[in-house]
Parts: sequence; structure tokens; C-alpha cells
Amino acid sequence: MNRSRDVRDAVFSAFSRIPGASIESFPEGTTSHRRFESVLVLRSGSSVAKTPLLFEVVTQGYPRMLRLACSELHATLRRQDPERRAYPIVIAPFTSDNGIDVCAEEGVGCIDLAGNCRLAPGNAFVEIRGRVNRFPASRGLKSLFSPKSSRISRILLSDTQHWWQVQELARAAGVSIGLASALRQRLLDEELVESRGKSIRAHSPHGLLRLWSSHYTYRRNRIREFYALEGIPQFEARASAYCRDNGVSYALGLFSGAARVAPHVRYGKAFVYVKGDLEEIGSDLGLKPVASGPNVILLEPFDAGVLFGAREIGGAQVVSAIQLYLDLNGYEARGEEAAEFLMHEVLEPQWTHP
Repeated sequence: MNRSRDVRDAVFSAFSRIPGASIESFPEGTTSHRRFESVLVLRSGSSVAKTPLLFEVVTQGYPRMLRLACSELHATLRRQDPERRAYPIVIAPFTSDNGIDVCAEEGVGCIDLAGNCRLAPGNAFVEIRGRVNRFPASRGLKSLFSPKSSRISRILLSDTQHWWQVQELARAAGVSIGLASALRQRLLDEELVESRGKSIRAHSPHGLLRLWSSHYTYRRNRIREFYALEGIPQFEARASAYCRDNGVSYALGLFSGAARVAPHVRYGKAFVYVKGDLEEIGSDLGLKPVASGPNVILLEPFDAGVLFGAREIGGAQVVSAIQLYLDLNGYEARGEEAAEFLMHEVLEPQWTHP
């Protein structure tokens, strides 16, 4: 990162949100040096307090790099006079919520060039989250959660106690070893996995799934809406029989699936994933295409990973609890409520007591 003006602007912008705060003796050409110092002045009525600031500039704001920078700042602070010890701050091009939490855990402030920050010098405090990355870094991967890439997270979440080697992950996810290796490093940088030798496993399954969910929408799938004359349970049973008899890969999803995993779920539409021509399958099932008021939703999976881990429940195939959570969390009409129930009643017990 070589953006002296951006660093200066980000620092002054962040501290301007603290009433009575101002920065003095701010060095020029800050990014020509990885570490620099400044002074914070806090005015409250007639009183003035000054706090030394110690900044560490990092080239990337991945949680792993932020934690390393925090450790280096603390090592420097230990050599300072305790009575004049500086308040440490990391500056990065961008910090995710996870990265901000890492700095908070380490007792270090953070500022990024997108406008996100968390600062707590003395009795002052400011926190801003959710600003968009202005300087996205290219790492040869579109995203941790693009269709193929997300298969790795799916495998890791399917068995959170297992230590996965790259070759094993690649084989299970149906991706290249090169992609699996690159994703392994990215997950380590984000502190979403922990390592033991060359193997990894999910460090925080809860955090990994929530992060994935924030980048996911069920609308990635091809979706067609229909109307069936019979009741929803009757249609689901008939659709399941049709798919079995005709060799069609399928699984109940969203509320149809959740109702079998968590029976308290109420719903008025059937949701069925099917691999094939949605219009042809809808016609075979005697469904009427509609533009409004559907009671049957057929979805063609956007990736083979969607049906990974599907299992039979009550005579029908149902997508995994992971897929149910992803789909429901971004769905209107009480989808988030159903997703949270799945998280607490199904997924977390599996991760805790596999």
C-alpha cells in the first residue's frame, strides 16, 4: 500500500467522528514507512488531554495479517514507558467485520481506507462498519463463495471435527488441487479455519456459515413458479415419486426441507430442487406456470454442491441443513427465523456433538 494521502485522510476522517478530537504532529509521507507515530488531542470543556498514537500500516487487512500486526505493536509498546504508552492502531486498505473483531480482541484500534474503523483511546470511542472495499485485491479467485469455491466451505462444514488435507478436500469437493490449495490459504488468512501441519478444519463453523450466507442468495438457482391443484404435502409426495421413477436428481429445499428437519416450520409453498428442464418437469407433473400466486417453486441447482449431503427424511430427499440455512436466511416471509432455528437446533448440536 503506497497511498500517503489516503492514509492521512482515513486517519483524520476516523478521529473527526470523536467529539473534541484532533490529530497533531502527523508525519508526511506516512506510507513510505511501515510504522509511524502521532498525537491525539482530546478537548472536553476547558480540559485538554494528549495521547500518543502508534500506527502500523499493513498491505492487506486479512485477519491473520491484522493479528500479526497487533502482536508487533504490542511488542513495541512493551518497550515504552508505561506512563507514556501509545495507543496502537493498524491501518489497512480494507478490514472485514472479522478483522475489526480481531483488532478489538487484541485491544488495538483499526482504520481502513474504505472508512471502516474501531477506535477506543482512553474514554473516547468510535466504530464504523459495513463500508465497501474501495481497493479490492486480486488473488486469482473471484470469491471464497463463488459456486465452485464454496464447495470447499461446504465440505469443511459437513464434518467440522475432521482434519482435511488439500488433496482430500479437492477430491471431496470435485475441484482442482490448485483451487483447493489457494482456498486453503485464503481461509487461513481470514482465520476461518485452523491448521495442524498441512491439514485444516473449520475454526468457527458458525462464523464461516454466517459469512458465506452474507455472500449467498438462493436466486443464484434457476427458478420457475407453478400452481398445483392438490395440497402441498400431496404434491411433494408425488414429485418425490416422479423423480425416483424417472431417475431425476432432486431434493426438497427451503421450507419444504426445513419442515422435515424442524417440524414446527409452517409454509404454503413447495420448494423442490431438480436437475433437469424445469418446464418439462413441471409439465410432466401437471403444473400450471403462473406469474403470481404460485404454490410450487422448482429450482435448478446453480452448482452440483447444492445437492451435496442430501438425505432421505420421511420418504423424500432433503437438501443438507447447511443448504437449508443458506437458502432460508436470505428468503423473505420468515425465512430468517427458520434459518436461526436450524442453526441453534440442528447445526450447532452437530458441530458440538458430531
